[in-house]
Amino acid sequence: MNIRLIVIASLACSGCQALFHVESVGPAADGAPGTDAAGDSIDSPNLAFVTSMKIAPGSLGSVDAADAMCSSLAAAANHPGHYVAWLSSSTSRATSRIGAAARGWVRPDGRPFADTLVDIAQGRIWYPLRVTETGQDVATTGVAGDVVVATGTEADGAASIYTCDDYTNASSSRAVGAGLADNAPYGWTSLMGAICSEPARLYCFGIDHIAPVTLTPESTRHAFVTVNDLTSGGGVAAYDQDCATEAMGAALTGTYRAAIATTSQSAMSRFTPGAPWVRADGVTAIDSSGALLAPVLFGPSGGFDVTVAWSGAPSLTQVAPDSASSCGDWTVSASTTLGLTGNITRSGHDAFGGIPNPCNNGLRVYCLQD
Repeated sequence: MNIRLIVIASLACSGCQALFHVESVGPAADGAPGTDAAGDSIDSPNLAFVTSMKIAPGSLGSVDAADAMCSSLAAAANHPGHYVAWLSSSTSRATSRIGAAARGWVRPDGRPFADTLVDIAQGRIWYPLRVTETGQDVATTGVAGDVVVATGTEADGAASIYTCDDYTNASSSRAVGAGLADNAPYGWTSLMGAICSEPARLYCFGIDHIAPVTLTPESTRHAFVTVNDLTSGGGVAAYDQDCATEAMGAALTGTYRAAIATTSQSAMSRFTPGAPWVRADGVTAIDSSGALLAPVLFGPSGGFDVTVAWSGAPSLTQVAPDSASSCGDWTVSASTTLGLTGNITRSGHDAFGGIPNPCNNGLRVYCLQD
């Protein structure tokens, strides 16, 4: 069934413009605390995941039923412990239901999601919560509805006014606050609304552990989104020049080019194969094969905006499907020609090639270090 979407909310996140640095990754593990090399007791991080199962939000019955669903799915996937759904009601907010004691969340694949609830509320989120309890990455299916997650929760953890009457009313005329699993930190919880009668996923958070989770960048090769809005018309060289200029202005060393496709060349083929690319906060945004792991999102100095970027193709590894998609290989600047662009807050299909835009529009560009 196709998910119908209703835009109902946008994020106003204090602290989101700050550049935050992190140093190491805690162990990805389930169960009871263990010991370190010295024999001292250590705790392991909590698990957080998006559910493999979809359910109509208005048919849940209560937030307690959502918690039971999370715990059941986790147990079936051999993840022990207690789990709470990231779901708010008129009487309880998601953060209070998780509780102040729990700390440190990683995905089932071991990549860190966030350290504390305060971090989550302030947008300090690392990898999008797009992996299910069984390890499936829902952002790679190519199905738009697979990344829709019912939350009933605003960006700061407070309850949305849209909760399907506390998950008891599946009337199709009502909506539930929802986010996108491939989006972080901007719209993972409160970007839009989904229909109460149509199946959506849930987020689940383990609550048994208090292990701090931090991050070690796995590469020194950088990726960023331009601060400048750029029109088509100057060819690929014009985009390359802006990438180089902005990198220099941010004191980034090395050679930078635009990650942009033409009819004869994919974006990825413009770069030397090798190490993955990290954002300003150390998150690996693009792996060495060209797969997007997290939104590129950040500018060269760390701040970010909510906008779209030129791409020319549906992914980093594809050539432009036709001349129009790449604005005539970026030589055409006309309102009548629509080039492919992507949403910089997304890490699935819509991050590249999901949004046609007139070629005379000024938009951002993805830049990668060679």
